[in-house]
Amino acid sequence: MSQKRKTTALPSRTAREGRRYKSRSEREAQVNRIVLIVTGVIALIVIAVLGTAIVLDNVIAPNKVVASAAGQNVSVQAFQKQVTYQRWRYGTQIATIQNQVPQQYLSEIFGAQQNSPYYTYTQMYSDMSDPVLMGKAVLDQMTDQLLIDKYARDNNITVSQSDIDKQVDDFFSYAPTPMTSTPTPSSTFTPVPLVSPTATNTATITPTLAMTNTPTPSPIPTGQPTATQGPTEQYKSFLDNKQNYYSQAAKATGLTQDDVLQLFTEQAIMQKVKDTVTANVAPKPTADQLKVRHILVATPDQANSVLKALQEGESFASLARAISIDTGSSANGGDLGWHIQYICLPEFDTAIWNKDTKIGQILGPIKTTAGYHVIQVEARAVRSVSDSDKTTAINNQFNNFMTDLRAKGNVQDFDYVSVTPSTPALSDFGIQAGLNQPSGASGIPGLPGQ
Repeated sequence: MSQKRKTTALPSRTAREGRRYKSRSEREAQVNRIVLIVTGVIALIVIAVLGTAIVLDNVIAPNKVVASAAGQNVSVQAFQKQVTYQRWRYGTQIATIQNQVPQQYLSEIFGAQQNSPYYTYTQMYSDMSDPVLMGKAVLDQMTDQLLIDKYARDNNITVSQSDIDKQVDDFFSYAPTPMTSTPTPSSTFTPVPLVSPTATNTATITPTLAMTNTPTPSPIPTGQPTATQGPTEQYKSFLDNKQNYYSQAAKATGLTQDDVLQLFTEQAIMQKVKDTVTANVAPKPTADQLKVRHILVATPDQANSVLKALQEGESFASLARAISIDTGSSANGGDLGWHIQYICLPEFDTAIWNKDTKIGQILGPIKTTAGYHVIQVEARAVRSVSDSDKTTAINNQFNNFMTDLRAKGNVQDFDYVSVTPSTPALSDFGIQAGLNQPSGASGIPGLPGQ
């Protein structure tokens, strides 16, 4: 017989009776608490995202590396400051030229060819018109400075306060010693850029010389001649101009006076290193010089054919006139004249100044950026050295030194394009567009080269 299920005398509880009953106000309070918690969590997430963005924009991004050289880095922040500063200075100078030169001559200035005395202005205008071009030029200057700084440290090359002061004085065209009281044209010309436009490495064919730094354009005189200021007035003007420049730089670019002075310091270090590594270039008024002629062709096979023809008795001058692609020297039988060391393209220079090279010897083929050369050293003599030749030789030797330094310095560029500033733009200075289109005009009164 089955047993009866044991039960109690109490009725079973319902599910509702199993939990405490909450009033409507209690339920609403609970919902409000949940809403507050969710809202707080969302707010924390938003704050975290914004905080991350702020850190990225103001801490991580500015310190991101855009280039490195000699184990040192160029940060985004430093790069952007330099580009903005360069754009401001170029724009100011271009605007000055635009306001001082008649309209019909502007295209000749800002669309000049490489051998023109106005080419510096053309480079400035091109850089301002192309932010990436400007960014690359500034970045190259900054990595070069890192290499120079390291070389100076490694070789105990230091600068004094007077070296830095000289850079400042030169920039503002101030001579601490009294000048003679000869009338000079007044000028409102903006100082030459502290960081010069990057020199192009394209070689000219005639004569076969290495490219030198772009010549510094001369100030454009305006107004009537005025008497030269005395030493006291000159010094006061210098101080006023300097302070005004620092104030304008800070307002336009955010660079402080100390930032600008640091640029002058770097320029002084660059000059000191340049003076050190080029100290052996034509140190006296006279120097050994070589008289050289060459035949320039496009391929090594053509050069070898020239060598064979010369061995068979062909005239060097006749061959040069007939086949040399250096049109400037070919008309003169390939004659390049007299040269001190470091004047010609590096490979050309090395060949003719080799200690084993003999007078009358035919050299080649010698490959350079211009093509393939067959060279003859015709004579050697001690001759006077012109100032222009000495300047060219110094610049060329320093350029060769920098090429060497870059090759050994592990220079690397990263993503600089996306962070390159494009302001201030030409339009911000009221500068016309399209001024770099050559107009065909010639002869600009008051400008260099006339």
